[in-house]
Amino acid sequence: MAYQLYLIRRPDRQASDGASPDVFDLQKYMVEDGWEQGTPQPNQDRVDEAITLHVKPDEGASQNDDGLAEIMHALDLKIRQIATGQSLLSEYGVWLRAKQFSESQARQAYITAARRSQTLKVRTMFSAAQDYVISDYVLGLTRMPFWEAQASRTIAPDGDVIDINGGMFTYQFITGILGDAPYRVAKLAITPVTDDVLTEFWIGVRGNYYYNVNVANFQPVWNLKDAYYYSDVAIEADSDALSGSRLTCDFDTHPEEVTRAIMKASQATANPDDQVGNYNLLLRAAMSDGSSEALVRVGSGFYGGTNEFAFGSHELISGTGYKYYEVGNVSLPSSYVPLQDAGLANMALKVKAQRLSGSGSLYLDVIGLLPAEHSLHFKDASVQTVESELYRFAEVYVLPNDVVAGKSYDTSVSQPVDNLDIDSSNWGLPPQSINVVCVAQGSASFKGVNVGMSLQCFPRWDSLRGVY
Repeated sequence: MAYQLYLIRRPDRQASDGASPDVFDLQKYMVEDGWEQGTPQPNQDRVDEAITLHVKPDEGASQNDDGLAEIMHALDLKIRQIATGQSLLSEYGVWLRAKQFSESQARQAYITAARRSQTLKVRTMFSAAQDYVISDYVLGLTRMPFWEAQASRTIAPDGDVIDINGGMFTYQFITGILGDAPYRVAKLAITPVTDDVLTEFWIGVRGNYYYNVNVANFQPVWNLKDAYYYSDVAIEADSDALSGSRLTCDFDTHPEEVTRAIMKASQATANPDDQVGNYNLLLRAAMSDGSSEALVRVGSGFYGGTNEFAFGSHELISGTGYKYYEVGNVSLPSSYVPLQDAGLANMALKVKAQRLSGSGSLYLDVIGLLPAEHSLHFKDASVQTVESELYRFAEVYVLPNDVVAGKSYDTSVSQPVDNLDIDSSNWGLPPQSINVVCVAQGSASFKGVNVGMSLQCFPRWDSLRGVY
């Protein structure tokens, strides 16, 4: 039998329950073995629970129908609060909180629906000696498949800032509460460091999922000036390029689509075997003039072979300011490799390009590798410092029911000023060593710009919390 089992109504991200928590103690009325905890199956988004209660008036309460009704009204209230808590307008929700005898801390699961027992076995009073009781009352609950810690933890890069051009920090989950499911990022806060206006962000999280891979050696920015380059391409100095040099494709002899560059993993990093993963690719590129356009696509494969690479769709490049362009999702390596037997120095990315209009040149700077296992992309932000003091910042929330929402805020009025356009995929932090990578831009991609970042997270478990 559970040592603690109760329903508690509280707002998300609150540090404590407060002096007078709003609870209904299920354990007080539960019959022996009245709760068989549900366990989620892989990819199951909800878990159903049935808790059998034996309801009778508390000691000191009216030992009659009024005392019995008081308890039932409190339980019915929690059922209604569960329903109203599903609205995005509600700050409060109801959680099922539990703690086994041997667990050092309680765990809680957010409830998304509740059902009353279909019948009430109310004992009729035939004599004054008979108890007032409702027996075998079955409370049905639908909850999130994960149990969460009551207290959150906050992680952030060193100095609480990160470069917007593939900046990365590695976080080691080696102390405190670990969990066994991806952490819920209840709040991601992005704050400005400069007055550059940033409107679009990509954030990817890479877990230690792969054989013998050291996440600390991940290289999220592949500089194309270090690549092999081909038809109509040369290296040129460029103060706006991240490294100070770029590849320039003038299309003089081959305006049609041909290979312009191939970059091996060993050209990007001294640790190619540690680059294994699934990635959303971002190409930083520009045109030499405003009247010219080019089509570019990027593929993954192996350098030195005869088979064609696996390519994403074409992306239109236009405008003279550097911007990041989404050029597809790839796996590195592109197909199975027995990693215990072979190295990955030759896994590579290939860039093909053609001129679409005008007579200008294509500038190619870097390819950013955004981890795709846990990713977040949002637009319509307005992150900037104004007049050295007032500024706008962005926050993205994952609610207890895993709904993702976000706002852009203005501190001059202390109010949200816009909704964020958000696209996420399994957004969260796996409970292991991880890389967090950030890319952002505004009307253009700015060089040498940082933003503040913090992630308020809740550890999660599939079943028991245990000693953590």
